[in-house]
Amino acid sequence: MIFAPFKTPADAAWAASRRFPSVIATVTDPVVVEYAVSLARPGKHITGVMTASAELTGKRLQLLTVLVPGLRRLAVPIDPYMLASCAEEMKLMDKAAQTLGIRLLRGVLKTEAPDVEAALRSAVSMKAQAILTAPMTSNYFKLDLMATEARRLRLPFVHDIPQLTNDGLAVYGPDFEDIFRRAGHYTAPIVKAEKPAGMAIKEPRSFKFILTMATARALGITIPQSVRLRADEVVE
Repeated sequence: MIFAPFKTPADAAWAASRRFPSVIATVTDPVVVEYAVSLARPGKHITGVMTASAELTGKRLQLLTVLVPGLRRLAVPIDPYMLASCAEEMKLMDKAAQTLGIRLLRGVLKTEAPDVEAALRSAVSMKAQAILTAPMTSNYFKLDLMATEARRLRLPFVHDIPQLTNDGLAVYGPDFEDIFRRAGHYTAPIVKAEKPAGMAIKEPRSFKFILTMATARALGITIPQSVRLRADEVVE
């Protein structure tokens, strides 16, 4: 059995062999990337827990309109290699943004290190009012740098991985500790010869909302008390 915590090792496991069962933990949409026929019955040798949440996409954008009043232009850094795995999530993001009257500036911001600084500076040149990360696992390793650079450029930065940096303005996303714990529950049945093909891929069930007040103060943003009360954690 192979445990693949990110999309890159999941791709490697997929390419290496169809004989070994694999458990995923952070792939955005396993059906779109053809790891599975459906979430209920994957039908192949991969199962696990995904990170996408259609409901969360709209909520995150609504949160941004409260944190950044008058938000109309939002930069969303895109890693072209990862775009296919979150295609449905990006469609939902586009739809939610259109409903809220927000223009997404995506497809022109590259996040491959060491180009993060240049990418975020380009957001300024496009008159972006804030930066929101796309649901891509390749962002995991760049969040510290992205948050630091965004703060230096005085751009509100929001991401979706609660277990990583709190240097941005806010974090709102699935609880990855819960995702990894639930993914681990697949191992015992598989070791006992149960087939991943019939083991449903689960969606995230627990989410976290974290506010960083030091960043808000540095950016001159006043966080409404109603928003602070909704946060799971307020970092002063």
